[in-house]
Amino acid sequence: MRELFHSNNNKFLIINDGGKENLNSLLSQAKEINVDGVIFIDRIDGDLVYYDLFNIDGSRAEVSGNGLGCLSLFLSLVTNKKEFRLVNSYFNSEFFSKVQENGVWVGFDLKSIDCEKEEVLGIVGYKLFVPNPHFVIPDKNFENESEKIEFLEKVFNFLKGNFNVHLFFYIKMFMYSFERGVGFTESCGSGTVACSFIYKNYINPNVQNLTIASKGGKIDVRIEGNIYWILTKPQRL
Repeated sequence: MRELFHSNNNKFLIINDGGKENLNSLLSQAKEINVDGVIFIDRIDGDLVYYDLFNIDGSRAEVSGNGLGCLSLFLSLVTNKKEFRLVNSYFNSEFFSKVQENGVWVGFDLKSIDCEKEEVLGIVGYKLFVPNPHFVIPDKNFENESEKIEFLEKVFNFLKGNFNVHLFFYIKMFMYSFERGVGFTESCGSGTVACSFIYKNYINPNVQNLTIASKGGKIDVRIEGNIYWILTKPQRL
């Protein structure tokens, strides 16, 4: 079974019938319809699901928040279950999801997160792994959108393409993203988690609930101890 979903304009092809041996062909077809990633379901064992996620350029990714929201909705439609433990087969990273009427909550356990402040191209930002790598630049002002995108790409290239890069305007709660294996994206679920972590740990330690917007839409965040939950809005296409 193969289904196409999107969440906040992040598109994912969900595949439940193998086909990794034809990955290049699948990615070429997916690129033609502006898909951001392909998710293979390797194994389903009750609520425990093993998946393998590929960016559109063929590189593997640890996680996509919006992608796992899409995967969870697909799983719920197939199994009639509402809660899942999602394990990346290649990276062995684990996440949680809850399918509800208002969307799909995807949980990231940030108990052992590493975060470092670093200056890049004259701008101070934060490197952190959730577990995929992000570089968050808080509250950098630009006059127009083209300058924002241009600067994101400059930082991305300076970091040798090893980090997803985000400009996070924490006064307006708005973010722009440039991601590994994809480029500029209208939304980034794991990037929303990264920005939320920076906001709580360096700007407003009392926050428990927040909403961060991007071009693709708004994502609600709920912080419960070490778990950062994001509310994705997956839909079948």
